[in-house]
Amino acid sequence: MPPSPKNTYLAAHDYGTGGIRILIDAESPQQVEQIYPQLKVVDKRPAWLEGHVWENIKARSHYDIDAPTGWLLSLKRTDGGSSGAV
Repeated sequence: MPPSPKNTYLAAHDYGTGGIRILIDAESPQQVEQIYPQLKVVDKRPAWLEGHVWENIKARSHYDIDAPTGWLLSLKRTDGGSSGAV
């Protein structure tokens, strides 16, 4: 069976003293949150996330779920489970 087509989702990683927003290409929001339990997929782009801020995220923080790099790779679930534990 061929993989489902991917969509681009806005996700946030809140690490307590701040947060990171990224775009991630995946089959579903559930796929993102299962593989990266620290990420929360955002249902709707906030109104303040426009202009140069949005363009910066698109240019510097756009990932593919099947080819994570950098810090995103370090967040990837490796236990294969569906709990929130990493």
